[in-house]
Amino acid sequence: VDGRDWSLNDATMTLDSETVLDVPAQYVSAEKFSACLGHKANHLKPNNARYDVFDHPRFGLIKAIRAVRDIAPGEEICCDYGYEGEAKDLPSWFSEAGQTTKD
Repeated sequence: VDGRDWSLNDATMTLDSETVLDVPAQYVSAEKFSACLGHKANHLKPNNARYDVFDHPRFGLIKAIRAVRDIAPGEEICCDYGYEGEAKDLPSWFSEAGQTTKD
């Protein structure tokens, strides 16, 4: 996934240094695929959740989301995507938003 356009990575999550989970476009909707919803978290710093690895009984290792503080009902769940590198190598929305850092 590193070598392809960012627009094709809308529903990918890095599991470890060698594995990327890629949810096919036809299953991006939570109505069609909900065994793992890590691809639904948005990016924000500071975040209220973080990614974690979970051993799913059916699918094996998946990316899970773990709260890092209490999250209020209706509050959006946000993880720090941890993107690093030069702006030209990052998704345009990430660079244009100044890494969407809120202080």
